[in-house]
Parts: sequence; structure tokens; C-alpha cells
Amino acid sequence: MRCFEYASRLAIRFRRPVLTTVLYLRSAPRGDLVYRHRVGGSVVNEWRFDVVRLREESPARLLALGPGGAALVPLSGEASLPAIAKASRKIQREAPKAQQADLLAVLQVFAEGRYTARQLARVIPEEVTMASVLFEKVRVKERAAGRAEGLAEGRASGLAKGLAKGQAEEARAICIELAKALHPAVAARVVPTIEACSEPTRLRRWALRAPGVSDAEFARLVTGGGRTRPTRRRAPRPARKAVRRSSR
Repeated sequence: MRCFEYASRLAIRFRRPVLTTVLYLRSAPRGDLVYRHRVGGSVVNEWRFDVVRLREESPARLLALGPGGAALVPLSGEASLPAIAKASRKIQREAPKAQQADLLAVLQVFAEGRYTARQLARVIPEEVTMASVLFEKVRVKERAAGRAEGLAEGRASGLAKGLAKGQAEEARAICIELAKALHPAVAARVVPTIEACSEPTRLRRWALRAPGVSDAEFARLVTGGGRTRPTRRRAPRPARKAVRRSSR
């Protein structure tokens, strides 16, 4: 019903044909994707949507679709780190300059569930992904907040402090919104940890990982990742009482 609603609204607003594409980030249900409108037990209208099960497609098939298909390579059931590296090179080589950062950011988000950040850094240029429009809104507000607070507190030190605070606040807000929208089942557990975090890099990484992991994985990432174990403090032993020995 949701697919039918979106397609109908787009068709009415733009007066153009709409092709609905559904991407299942995890295992896709078998059978057709159909919305049927029933009246009195009878089907009066029926809308069918084509389904592409990316886990059943090979990386080579997705790469053959061009830079857009290359960004989806991590969702293939046969995806490997060399295949992701090949997809990264294809995007950098064939995608228009204006789209490269966004496509590489999508490639990184879908691949992070399988590989570590260090592994991905060797095949996906992080400095390019950070130029994606996914963070453009954050960066604009960061600069504005940094300038305002920096000027108020005084040139060099004030500007640095304002930028850091603006980065953390905006990254935290986006991360909380993604947690509530994509992982409502564990939002109550992870939001307090996100609110307490003041590290923009960690908040951004949580936000990037949110679309590609399960509720349990996201909760484990936020509440368990990067936290140090509390040290145990032993209670002081009671002082031994001096025993007086009588001399015989």
C-alpha cells in the first residue's frame, strides 16, 4: 500500500509515469509485490510492482548496470572486498563528477556491515564520501554555528570551539533522527548514548551504519562500540589490629 501511495502522489504531482523500485536491504520475501484494493471481498483494482532481489544478483551483473549499479554491489550475495574495490573504481571512472561523492557514500554505507572501516578505507576514498550531499546540510550548519560562536568567544580559539560544538550538535541530531526512523525498536536504548556522545566522527559513523544493519546490530554498535570497561575498585582492606605479645 505504501508503494502504491508514493507512486500515486508522484504521478499526480509531476504528471509523469512513475516506475516504483523496491530495494530490500535484507532478505526479500518470495512472490510478487502486489497491492490489491478489495470491496465486499472482491478485488476491484490491482497494482503490481517489479522486484529486484539484489542478493540473488552477481556483482558482475550489478557492475554492468553502470555506476548506479556499482553502488549496490555490497548488497549482492556474492559480494567481496575485491568486488567492492572494482565498484569504487568504476564509480570514480564513469560517474559524473557531481554524482561520484553520493554514489561512493552509498557504496560505503552498504559495505560497512560486512567490512571494517580500515578495510573499506583502502578501496573507497573517505575524503570523497565526506563530500557527499548526505552531509552537506550538516556542514552548512556547522560552519554557521562555528562562525557565530567563534566570533562571540574570540577569533582562533573561539572559532575552533564553535566549529567542534556545531559539528557534534548537528551530527547528534541527524543520528537521533535516523535511529528513531530506522530502528524504533531499540531507539529508547540507543538515544541516551547518542545524546551523551560529543564526538562528531563517531556520531557520523553511527549515522552511516544505521541504514544497513539490523536493530540488534545498531544497538550493539552504539551502546557497546568504543566504550571502555569500568575498572573495578577493590575495597580497602581493614587495618590489622596490632597484637601485643606479653613477654614472659
